[in-house]
Formats: sequence, C-alpha cells, structure tokens
Amino acid sequence: METIHERHDTLFGGKLPAPSAATLRALQTHVIEHKCDIGIATDGDADRIGVIDDTGRFLHPNDILVLLYYYLVKYKGWKGPVVRNICTTHRLDRMAEEFGQQCYEVPVGFKHISAKISNVYIFFIKLNNSVNFHKKCPPYNNNSILFLIKIKFFQ
Repeated sequence: METIHERHDTLFGGKLPAPSAATLRALQTHVIEHKCDIGIATDGDADRIGVIDDTGRFLHPNDILVLLYYYLVKYKGWKGPVVRNICTTHRLDRMAEEFGQQCYEVPVGFKHISAKISNVYIFFIKLNNSVNFHKKCPPYNNNSILFLIKIKFFQ
C-alpha cells in the first residue's frame, strides 16, 4: 500500500475536497505509473470516495454504489430495503428489484433520509456522493465502518 497526499492540509491544496475525476489526476497518474491495482481516495471525513481502476479510469460513485450493493446482497447476504435521494442512479432501483427488495426515493437532504429510516428498516442509504449503512449501527458517524467495507469490497 502506498499513500500520496497524506499531509494535513485544511485548504486541500487549493482544490475542492470532493474526490472526483477532476480532483484525482495525481492519483490517476500514480496508479498508472506505479502499476497499482487500484487507487482509492476519500474526502476529509471519508464519507465520499473516489476510485481509480488499474487502467487509470475514474469510477463514478453511482457505479461504486451499485457494485457495492450487489456485493453486499449477493455475497454477504444482507437483505432489506434501500433508500436513495433523487440525485442517485436509478440502476439502484433496478438492482433492488432484481433482488426482491424495495428502493425508496426521497428528496435531497439528510432529514428526508432520516424520516424514511425511522419508518422502515433500511440497511443501505445514498446521500449525494456518499454511501452510508444502517445495519446494526447508526446511520451517522459510521464513516470508518463504511470505508472498511469499501476496502474489503475492492480486495
């Protein structure tokens, strides 16, 4: 494992802190030049993720979301409905339907996600470019758990 940009920088090097195709050029170059299998980046509190594959291609968070949901249901046996906001890919709805699960769409904002969680047992939620889980842990402040699940998924 190699680390780049590990220096604490409250100004994020003058760039936006969100891991995106535009902000991950250095990681993309590093992955290609060092022949890495994968490059993973997070924002400051690790609730948003950016992934560069071994060819240098940026994987959009919506693609990661669908792959991660598939992995958790198919290989980990997690069951239960999903909630996502209106900005999230509709592929998640189709994937949930294929697994016989319900996918709820709510407006943007954690208050809408929270309202749905309080009414229905939800294990997987999508907020903007982040993914959070509500399975035996609260739907907040679980970024470390989320990141470990994502790392395990990419192994």
